[in-house]
Amino acid sequence: MMETISPSTSSGSIDGPIPSSSVATTGAPEDNRIDVPMENDVLCGRGGSINSHKGNEQFRELVEKRKRVYLTARFKREKRLIASSIVSEIRGMNPPGRFLARKGTKDTGFWYDIGDEKARDKTSQALRENAPSIRAEIETEITKQREEMRRQEEGAPSNHPSQKAPPPFPPPPPHP
Repeated sequence: MMETISPSTSSGSIDGPIPSSSVATTGAPEDNRIDVPMENDVLCGRGGSINSHKGNEQFRELVEKRKRVYLTARFKREKRLIASSIVSEIRGMNPPGRFLARKGTKDTGFWYDIGDEKARDKTSQALRENAPSIRAEIETEITKQREEMRRQEEGAPSNHPSQKAPPPFPPPPPHP
């Protein structure tokens, strides 16, 4: 018999609770049937109702906070760790968040957890959104910082508001 996971048993299955730190997808989605998503769940898909779901809004906030670090990371392992940390944070919420995809239609279908690997892939994709424009912003900021440092080294007056040029000295008194 297939168990239907409802909001009251959403963190459990026939064998007991799903660990919040790791969710692997084994078997068919029907084996992990979820009829009603919870508030911290991240829903995969498109549309206004998915976009405005509280869990998706929280997910986007976490992604925005880490996006610049992700885009400036040099190694694939660093990027994977950043994405995994977001997945872990969602899964560690109270109640635990899950990454859910819909199987079937809105009327006759159900939700199922996509597992950690696909959740990390979804998170990595979200972290890459608008990457060219964000990288351009970062490059502009770095260029401005370099120019400012060069001016300081050369002793030129700074354009930075916190480093205004000292007031000019008063003219020397006339000689008698």
